[in-house]
Amino acid sequence: AEHHTHYAAKGLVVIGVHYPSAFNEQITTVKQLDAKLADIRTKDWPKEVPFPVALMKSQDAPAAKAYGLGSLPILIDKKGKVVGHYNPSANTEAELTRLEKLLDEK
Repeated sequence: AEHHTHYAAKGLVVIGVHYPSAFNEQITTVKQLDAKLADIRTKDWPKEVPFPVALMKSQDAPAAKAYGLGSLPILIDKKGKVVGHYNPSANTEAELTRLEKLLDEK
């Protein structure tokens, strides 16, 4: 959420993606996802998620495969091309520089 807030004015668009994994229960409806996010907001993140969250049935979903979705966020440039993964928790100078460079592209 920090990156969304900080870089929104530069054009960063964040879309969260949730899909079932071996580590969590099967969530198959928006209502179930809302309930899970409400629990997370209460315990770990006491504010609204400021971006949309897409619900996928599995990592094998066509969009997940097409975009290479996994445990790390992906970066998609302004032309719609996947340009790599991004680790927001690393918060390194190299990651931030790469993000800013993509946002500065015309």
